[in-house]
Amino acid sequence: MKRFFTLILLLLIFSVTFAQAADDEAYPVRAKVVELLEDTGNEVNTPAEGYYYESQFVRVQILEGEHKGKTVVAEHSTTAYFTDYETYRLKKGDRVFITYYLDENGEPVDVYVTDLVREGYLLFLAALFVFLILVLGRGQGVKTIITLLITVFIVVKVLIPLILKGFPPLLTSVVLCSVVILISFIIITGWNRKSLAAALGTVSGVIVAGTLALVLGSSARLTGLAQEETLMLINIPQEIRFNYQGLLFSGIIIGAMGAVMDVGMSIASALYEIKSTNPEIGFQQLVSSGLNVGRDVMGTMTNTLILAYAGGALSLILLFAAYEVPLAQIINGDYMASEIVRALAGSIGLVMTIPITTFISARLYTS
Repeated sequence: MKRFFTLILLLLIFSVTFAQAADDEAYPVRAKVVELLEDTGNEVNTPAEGYYYESQFVRVQILEGEHKGKTVVAEHSTTAYFTDYETYRLKKGDRVFITYYLDENGEPVDVYVTDLVREGYLLFLAALFVFLILVLGRGQGVKTIITLLITVFIVVKVLIPLILKGFPPLLTSVVLCSVVILISFIIITGWNRKSLAAALGTVSGVIVAGTLALVLGSSARLTGLAQEETLMLINIPQEIRFNYQGLLFSGIIIGAMGAVMDVGMSIASALYEIKSTNPEIGFQQLVSSGLNVGRDVMGTMTNTLILAYAGGALSLILLFAAYEVPLAQIINGDYMASEIVRALAGSIGLVMTIPITTFISARLYTS
């Protein structure tokens, strides 16, 4: 989940960048490398001995826009660290993004390659993902795809636009995450006691995570400005004064929601099956069974959240280790403290989902 929202954030940043470029009459479009021209490069010696800069000139054919079909010369400049530059050098047939300006005659000038076109590989991976879900999940797989599309729609078309319009990010995230949870469970299992128990338990876990993050994050005076992409929001064209602490806590809720939904549905579904198999079982026995199931789920799902956040900060952790930064300095820094609160608050919300869902399910199934 975290990687998905990171991708959405990057898409927004690229959109803003392209919009600003358009104001300066720059045109980012897709193109295809049709000929390799001149390569020039200068190796720069550094203490690490591995820094290399090169400008590569290629002839490209523009594939879209008002200059579609036109062939122009583009410059591809990049820097390679500690690796062979061949990894970065363009090859004939590569599809790339180029940016250019127009001269007084309306012809493209100052053409630069900005990046490779990688969407084909991403679409293949997405198609494989959908195919496997449909083949292995069958009817349930179709429901899974539908819930995924609804989640993406609500995040991209509702949550992000509302935050960009100045709505409080924390409250907005709680409300919309609750809507996503309820809709997802109803689609997957229908409107019944199982979906109601799972939804109530999951929403409760998400609220616990958000409340903990809000209380402890505010007490620790986390700014929400520790990440570079958050600072970039200061210069967005909408000129909105964000509550950056609220954005931090909103991210915690969204990041924890997927794992908490998994736990909530697992507990509610397990107890539903137990009750269906043994209709005579009572409230206390269901609670005991639910907690036993929860203990097994708890270890793996908590690791999932912790490892997801640790993976996102892996480069920074390696940097601290390489320079032997004292532990006290690491954990008290704004960025790492924010990540620790994010991981632990989400994990506590996940853990609390287990007893909450258990008691709600047991009460609903025995009433």
